[in-house]
Amino acid sequence: MVYSIPRDSLAEMADDHGGNIQKINAAYEIGKAKMAKKTVSQFLGLPIDYSVTVDMGALKELVDFVGGITIDTVIDVNLNGQVIPQGHHHLNGDQALAYSRMRYQDPRGDYGRQLRQQEVLKQVAQKNSKAKIFDEHW
Repeated sequence: MVYSIPRDSLAEMADDHGGNIQKINAAYEIGKAKMAKKTVSQFLGLPIDYSVTVDMGALKELVDFVGGITIDTVIDVNLNGQVIPQGHHHLNGDQALAYSRMRYQDPRGDYGRQLRQQEVLKQVAQKNSKAKIFDEHW
């Protein structure tokens, strides 16, 4: 399951001090993956058995590794010199990174960005599950 929490959600940081309320995205900055996982679990009131941290630079490499992804976008995306107009496109890693990071031009703001990030991750997972990459690359 892929689940996104708005980055500006206020949450109590799962640290030893208690009462430390910040934007939820601060948990990773404060205590890396371990604290982020604990804070999100506490925020949702659900145990989190497994999690994955995806570095955006690694996302670019991962998309290239699987041969790119195909998306349908209902908005124009323009970030860091990458321009992706509305429509059906096959994206390389640089384009997928821009597509998944842009939020200010999206009328849905951070929510729209979350949806695009989920779409990119799902596309990579689908391609990865169909590919015989381990035989070829490992």
